[in-house]
Amino acid sequence: MRRFGFFALMALAFCTEQNHIVVHTGKLDDVTHPDVGDEVEIIHVPTGEYTTQKPGFYTVHDFNDWLFLWKDPRPDAKPPPPPKEIDFSKEMLFVAVAQTEGARSIEVKKALGTNSGLQIYLTETLSGPGCPAAPNTPPAMDIVVMKSVPWDVHVHHDRVRAEECGPPPDAVAMCRVAGSGQQGAAKMAAATGQTIDCDARKSVPKTGSIVDRGWQLSAVPPGSTTKLTVGANGMGVTFALDAWGTYSLDLEVRDQARVGTTVATIDAPAPETGVPIELHWQAFDRNDDASMFPRVELHVADNAGGDCGPAKAQTWCEPKATGTVQQIVLKPEPGKTYRTYVSYQDFRLKGSPIACVRTFPKGRPSVATCDDVVRNAGVTWDVGLVDEATTTIYDPRKGKPAPYTAPPASTATATATATATTKPPPPPPPSATTKPPPPPPTATTKPPPPPPPPSASASAKPFMERSNPFAPPPPPTSPVEHKNPF
Repeated sequence: MRRFGFFALMALAFCTEQNHIVVHTGKLDDVTHPDVGDEVEIIHVPTGEYTTQKPGFYTVHDFNDWLFLWKDPRPDAKPPPPPKEIDFSKEMLFVAVAQTEGARSIEVKKALGTNSGLQIYLTETLSGPGCPAAPNTPPAMDIVVMKSVPWDVHVHHDRVRAEECGPPPDAVAMCRVAGSGQQGAAKMAAATGQTIDCDARKSVPKTGSIVDRGWQLSAVPPGSTTKLTVGANGMGVTFALDAWGTYSLDLEVRDQARVGTTVATIDAPAPETGVPIELHWQAFDRNDDASMFPRVELHVADNAGGDCGPAKAQTWCEPKATGTVQQIVLKPEPGKTYRTYVSYQDFRLKGSPIACVRTFPKGRPSVATCDDVVRNAGVTWDVGLVDEATTTIYDPRKGKPAPYTAPPASTATATATATATTKPPPPPPPSATTKPPPPPPTATTKPPPPPPPPSASASAKPFMERSNPFAPPPPPTSPVEHKNPF
């Protein structure tokens, strides 16, 4: 019965020239087992010269069908010619073009003639985990020549993942101060106001060639608004150091199989001498237009009438501005006190970025004092007085902060550990003159009398250790930025 149906379908070849294609796509990594039928001979033809094919499955009986494979099927578009191995008078092509972006390959495995039509079994191999698709690569393609038939075509589409893509490329980022002529390094230090130049020239592909490079500032100091300027083909980037702190620059390198990553670190530490003071913004998005922030100025004034700001330096003050960040390094002179303030040239409305003044206490994380008050243009925000000993700013109404002293090496833990692990000494052996201990009391033995009550002279309460309310607070346990309580 099956044979009768199969040859009956062959007889329909003279009645129609079109194939109805039905696609059966299985689950990922499942493989379809072929049905029982008559194997149809297939011949694979080269596909390397084709680049503009459309994803899908096609039967090609003539040149008009061939035009339909390409993204621009117009006759004047001049698509590539059909394979020279085909004779359309008695043969047809079956064309499979991968439908998944980045698929490594697609291959027709077998063709069978059955009662229900032509069964074609093919496998599309996808990229393995973590293996990106190479950009500007045409979809994978397979073309087979077979005897021309008009039957329904059932495409059994299996998809499997490749196990591996080989090792990732070596991503190497070399950074230096722009214009210094240095070779560069993955870790470096520089001063704020300097421009950093990084490149990926030493990156090494492991499969084919490097096809793409991507850069990103993954971490910046508080308030930094610096932006990357990317060079041609992503080969390098430049950016300015605007705030004191650490910058992390991520590099992603893609070859024709996988992605490799690395991180370059650039430190811009605050000066160790003097009192570093920084004005920056918070409560903004790094994609915001910084030119729309309110205009403000950071100032330090002494008690002798001197003033230091963006437009005027002093012998005791070095101002600097990079982008939206303003910095002052104060070098206190004996006998002087210094006041820090911020002047507003523009209105500061509710919901606008917030101005913060950051100081760098010795031995502690930086401390930020922020002003979220609605301000009018021309007003002044008095931040506080500068304390040289702690390199902080404080509210004079609350007095100077207690000087910070690093805690000594912990001895309590070592003592407790030694106490817990040291066994008490054994009792001395009794000597001949030592009296034996009294026997335990029996039922007839009277218990010893209770101790006498305390007299009036013994009414003093026992000493209880209390914490010192005037001691400075302990240092924070994590290197995070803390708000100034003043």
